Amino acid sequence: MAFETRQSWAEAVQPLIAAATSDLFLAPNTAKMVNAFRKLREKSFDEVNYHQIIISADNVTYVLLRAKNRGDRVAVFACRDSVALGMVLVHAHQALPKIEAAEDLPD
Repeated sequence: MAFETRQSWAEAVQPLIAAATSDLFLAPNTAKMVNAFRKLREKSFDEVNYHQIIISADNVTYVLLRAKNRGDRVAVFACRDSVALGMVLVHAHQALPKIEAAEDLPD
């Protein structure tokens, strides 16, 4: 997992962020929900149904974006909740191609 931040405390929560992100995208109930929607829409089970998750907490907003070329990679962006969500989404989506292009990330 690659990690870039301006916060000194972030290394301490890095494993928790990875675990929570995995839970959000890969939890059994999430998979059941996705498969139920796929069946209703008659879509192939090979397709990724969702690409982003937005979490709004008391004082922070998280945007989780799944890489288009590697569904097992997710970029997590966190910012103060006072920042406009539209701007957060624009910047996160602009950063995603650079993140996706990083071939040297560990699997």
